[in-house]
Amino acid sequence: MVGLDFMMQDWLNDPKYALFTIIMTDIWRVAGFSMVVYLAGLQFIPKDLIESSNIDGANYWSRFKHIVFPLLAPAFTVNVLLAMIGSMKVFEIVMVLTEGGPGYTTEVFYTLIRTTFSSGEMGYATAVNMLLFFFVTLVGVPVLLKMKKREVEM
Repeated sequence: MVGLDFMMQDWLNDPKYALFTIIMTDIWRVAGFSMVVYLAGLQFIPKDLIESSNIDGANYWSRFKHIVFPLLAPAFTVNVLLAMIGSMKVFEIVMVLTEGGPGYTTEVFYTLIRTTFSSGEMGYATAVNMLLFFFVTLVGVPVLLKMKKREVEM
């Protein structure tokens, strides 16, 4: 009646849409925490810097570009690092929504680890878990070091 017939999909059982649905659900799940981190970063910015830039005649864009954005760099670092690590370690949302299906379209590291461990292949599951640990470290540490260089000391 409303005209939303295009939304009538089998979002979790269609291989074309299942991974997209899980990604959007996970983004919705962590968006609140990310906003709290950004809000804490915004509250950390001294008001006198904003006021002095107003007095100096800075417009909104230059104030954001030269004051707010550099001082929010620690919040960006925290959010990007947590999002990267969280996306590599996602498990519960996949298990609740699809259990790794349809087929293997939404299988992630932890669902593979769970299936191999429950089938009695403890060594293989441990090896995959160690591979995940090294992969998270291999990706996380360079990103952390690169983003730490952008941060401004106050």
